[in-house]
Amino acid sequence: MIEYNGTNEKYDLADCPDVMALVAKFANKNKLRCVLTLTKDGKPLNEDDTIAAAGLGNGEQLVISTDPRLR
Repeated sequence: MIEYNGTNEKYDLADCPDVMALVAKFANKNKLRCVLTLTKDGKPLNEDDTIAAAGLGNGEQLVISTDPRLR
């Protein structure tokens, strides 16, 4: 689940081979055109990690964050 604008939405990970694909899926659905990262337990996820390596797929709570240098 990804928290955005005060709501949580579940995303299907079946077509996301890595974290970058999940970020792209989230950004496209919400029409976001900025640099963002997903964080889990306050730590940014590595975009090169596979979904399994990132420890995702069991209903984890994710939060988006943007790079403050690019605002």
